Amino acid sequence: MAKFECNNCTYKTNHQSKFDQHLNRKIPCVKNNLHKNVKKIDTYSCEECNKEFASKQSLTRHNDAFHNEIKIVGDNNIPTIIKGNNNVVAINNLVIQPILNKYDEYDINNLTIYEQYLSLTSKTSPYTALLDNYNLNPTKEKYHNMIYKDDHRSTMEVYDGNKWIKEVVNNALSNVVCSERIMIGLIFNRFRIFLNRKATKLIPQAYYFGYKENYYFHKKVVQNIKLHLYNNQKNKNEVEEKIPKNEDNEVWWAITKRFKWSEVESYINKMDEYEINFDKTLDEIKDDINKLCKEDQKMAKFFKKLLLQINDFIKDFNNAQNSDVSSEELNSDKGSE
Repeated sequence: MAKFECNNCTYKTNHQSKFDQHLNRKIPCVKNNLHKNVKKIDTYSCEECNKEFASKQSLTRHNDAFHNEIKIVGDNNIPTIIKGNNNVVAINNLVIQPILNKYDEYDINNLTIYEQYLSLTSKTSPYTALLDNYNLNPTKEKYHNMIYKDDHRSTMEVYDGNKWIKEVVNNALSNVVCSERIMIGLIFNRFRIFLNRKATKLIPQAYYFGYKENYYFHKKVVQNIKLHLYNNQKNKNEVEEKIPKNEDNEVWWAITKRFKWSEVESYINKMDEYEINFDKTLDEIKDDINKLCKEDQKMAKFFKKLLLQINDFIKDFNNAQNSDVSSEELNSDKGSE
């Protein structure tokens, strides 16, 4: 049996000098714990939603994002509005939080015609342009439904239509790309009559890249919007919509020279007014417009130029179809020889 035993730990020795060294260490020994293998982990709970976090920093980030404190200033008899970082608005003692859309749902009606055009014809990417015009647009608060603040983490905060949840970044943004691809298709149908040949070739490529089945291109689009969202989420500067008046401005690169922007906007507004379905075939759209023109001479005059453009589109399409058929017949004849 050892002569010397430490009361704080299991150290034992028969030598007085060694025992003195043990007791006089710079870092003293720790008292025995009955539950040695149990590690106590302090957690920090959110007072608003009871969500637990491992560190105070995480709790602070959570509160800044979801429970930003609203202070009421001024006389309570005078409406005073204070807006926080999470778009929470206080009017006197009434706190109003905007209704958010589900993070991967978009509505084309929430974009102006000019915003639709800018998104569709972005030379960088229609997908990042849609992020700018929806999720990063300070005037569209109901689309502020994604939070991606830490590029070292594999998860991000998204609003699922009922509550904020954590979602794997790549999975969430893949869903966003799929939704944006549908938006690109809808916007393309609205503008296809007014686009030049270069645009009608390039834009469908972007639409194609968004397909989940095209794994390589889809993954690249996801990575692009991930980087764009992370770099621009804090830069929500309200910008007034300024439409260039100069028809030679680079922004109009996709519009055919047959039309000015003012004409494009007028035609689309009028077709929306009469609920003409842009997703129909050109022949069907032409028939719908002709019905309006028969009922009203003013309409006939208004749509005259557009009908000529549609006729040219249909003619070019039919010629291309006939050319393809002729090529197939020629190849089959050569094969039979």
